[in-house]
Amino acid sequence: MLVAHADTVWDKYYSSDPWKAYFEEKNMMHRIHRISIDGNIIRQGGSDVWGIGADDRAGCAMLWLLRKSGHSLLVTDGEEHGQIGAHFLMSNYPDIAEEINEHNYMIQLDRRNGNDYKTYSLPVTDEFRDYIESQTSFVDAGRTSRTDIVVLCRKICGVNFSVGYCNEHTGDEYLNIDHWLNTYNTVKSLLEKEQPRFPLKTFE
Repeated sequence: MLVAHADTVWDKYYSSDPWKAYFEEKNMMHRIHRISIDGNIIRQGGSDVWGIGADDRAGCAMLWLLRKSGHSLLVTDGEEHGQIGAHFLMSNYPDIAEEINEHNYMIQLDRRNGNDYKTYSLPVTDEFRDYIESQTSFVDAGRTSRTDIVVLCRKICGVNFSVGYCNEHTGDEYLNIDHWLNTYNTVKSLLEKEQPRFPLKTFE
């Protein structure tokens, strides 16, 4: 299963007062600058208000291109505000939660940089890490933070891959197209192979 989230940190409508968020956003529109493209880099043209939203629209774009891969896709909402959509799904739709965890493993496309991965606090097996590293040449970026796979993966291993954005959550956010394309091609090639199943570690 492939996962990305549709929201960005710039979305203001998760507050308890959406009308206030709407007017605050409207009043800042004059501070937005055009997107600039310089070689393989896409960035906001000097805005101090919003970035380009590559976290995680870059992942969503990748899911769109992989929609005919034969693998399941899940687009979540509210990841930037505490994995709201993932928590809602797993709490309110146990049948879907069970179906999600019948997959072999999960790939989220929502990491900064160009060649690393994270499994966070998930108790993944050494075999899973070895498989990911041998198939992608990506490096482990550590266990800190969390994202949707931490909520979604109850029985199966999950991994989050770099998709080429940097300086997320700031006006200096940018997307490296070469790094994005490398991850796309890596995942596409990986999905064309027969996929083993990787359950999470179990503790007695």
